[in-house]
Amino acid sequence: MDNPKLFKFVDRLGDVKRYETDITLRDLFAMHALANLACCEENTPDGVAGVAYEIADAMLEARK
Repeated sequence: MDNPKLFKFVDRLGDVKRYETDITLRDLFAMHALANLACCEENTPDGVAGVAYEIADAMLEARK
């Protein structure tokens, strides 16, 4: 599964610098999925987190 790390690019005085984060594309997809899971049947923290990452995995598959 292609799950790249995300990068933050900062331009300061014309000098572009790259800072690597530990957040991956899968993490980002899961974070966005959480916004729609407030009323999820699996309303325990572990249940909601699991569903968010299942959605993220499906989104990564859809990118192929």
